[in-house]
Formats: sequence, structure tokens, C-alpha cells
Amino acid sequence: MTRPEPLFTINPVSEPDLEELLVLVRAYCDFYSVTPTDRGLRVLMLGLLAAGGREGLQLLARDPSGEPVGFATLLFTWSTTSAARAAVMNDLYIAPDARGRGLAEALIDRCQAESAHRGAAKLTWITRPDNHRAQAVYDRVGAHRDPWVNYRIDLPAGPSGPPSAESAMEPANEQERHLPKLLGVELDHVDAQSVTARLAIRGELLAPTGYLHAATLVALADTACGYGTLAGLPDRATGFTTLELKTNFLATAQHGVLLCHAQRRHGGGTTQVWDAEVSCDQRLLALFRCTQLVLDARQPPAQQDRTT
Repeated sequence: MTRPEPLFTINPVSEPDLEELLVLVRAYCDFYSVTPTDRGLRVLMLGLLAAGGREGLQLLARDPSGEPVGFATLLFTWSTTSAARAAVMNDLYIAPDARGRGLAEALIDRCQAESAHRGAAKLTWITRPDNHRAQAVYDRVGAHRDPWVNYRIDLPAGPSGPPSAESAMEPANEQERHLPKLLGVELDHVDAQSVTARLAIRGELLAPTGYLHAATLVALADTACGYGTLAGLPDRATGFTTLELKTNFLATAQHGVLLCHAQRRHGGGTTQVWDAEVSCDQRLLALFRCTQLVLDARQPPAQQDRTT
């Protein structure tokens, strides 16, 4: 007898999921009557990805047709009272049509597993006092109610300052099946103006001549500029695509660590222009420039080939 297919699939979020996740995150914010900008939400999601799972991760649930129907955000910290790592389920949201089918419990179970895998001794979260439906779910999964009172101070710089990626990255997580992680790119810093990334040279990145393959340098520089572009997208944007790129190769290497420093040179409403330098052991290897087209949901595709 074959087992029935699961109703939902739950996987850690990767870069191609971000725009679909944003729709759910916006609905979650609407539920709590808060209005962060789309740009701020993108920076948050991108920051978690850039940190490689060290600061936290997001889980995306899809129904059998592949439609996104729920998400959870996990943040990792330390607990002095437990003298151990701790995890915070910062967000949990299920689309209305998917509620009452066990998805909330499944997401909580996955959050527990991800937290335990990273050495957390406990998983905590809060909810609004009048959210009785959610509280009923939390009681069913065996969570304990804490008698603590929450306090908050809003800081002026908080909502506007984009986060930086941690300088020390964890190894690639199971969700990172895309080119940057396949190559081994590690992001040290990401914001809308600059990105710093690195890549350890290994045999797979060399050409048959035994020297660094030119495509390795291009991929590192393009990845850094791409993450910076994502961090600086305007609120109306649905994404971006590369219009043009150019690389000048100045030297090569056989071993060591490649360092890439990328800076935004132009940030118009339609395009972004980024420059990057790739070096190894303080020796400049390549100069890179790319032009990125900002995709705007308000314009038909035929009109998006114009730049400013």
C-alpha cells in the first residue's frame, strides 16, 4: 500500500522564492496592521540569505500545485538563562485558504527540527493576546505559555538601516542549490550601496591550463553586484535582469582566496550600474561593470527595455 502524498511541501527559502515570499509577508504585515516597505522586507530576506543560515532562515510552504501558502521566519540567538543557543520563531503565517489543514503544525515541527539541528536548546515565539485561533494551535503542539511581559523601544535608525551579512559564514545549507553556493561564494557584507564577497580557489574553478577560469571571476563579481541590486530595488520593483556586463582581466591565480568589492555607481528608477574589483593576495585580477534593468510590475515587458 503506497503512502498518500503530503498536502504541503516545506523548504528553506532560496533567492528565486523571494518575490513569492514577499506576497505572503505583506499579507502577514497587513494582518498585524503594520506597513514596512517592500524594499525593507527584501533587505531583511536578502540579509538572512546572505548570512548563510547563521542569523536565521525562512521556510516556505507550497500546496500540491506549487502555490506558496505559508511561511515561517526563524532567528537564532543565545539564551543567558539557559546558557545555550536559542531559536525564535519570529513569524508564522498561513494563507486563509490553507488554514485548518495542519500546515501551521507542520511549519512549527519544521522550525523545531531546524532549531535543534543548529544546537538550539529551545524555540520561543509570541502572539497577539486576541489571536485565539493561533493560541489553540500552539496549545495543541505542546508549547508552554511563559509568564513574561514583553517590552519594546523603537529606535530611529532601525527601519532604515539595511543589515550586513556576518563575516563568518556557515557551510551551504540544503536549500542553497543555486550557482553562488555551488561555486562557494561567501558574502561578507550586503547593502544597497556596496557588497563584499569572497571565494576560495579550488581545483574545480580552474581552467584546463591550471590557472583560474575567467568565468569564475565573472561569476563572483556578477553575484556580488546582483545581491547589491536586490538590496536596492525600489518598492514597486518585482526583480531585475542583467542588460550588459563587461570584464577586463588583468592577472590570474592558481590558489588563495578571491576577494570582490562591488559598489553601486548609478541607482536610477529604471537601471542600476555596478562596478566590482576582484583581487587575490592584494593583486588585482579583474575589473567588472554591469548594468541591471529594474523590472517594474506597472509596465508591460515591451516598455522595460528603455533605460535612464
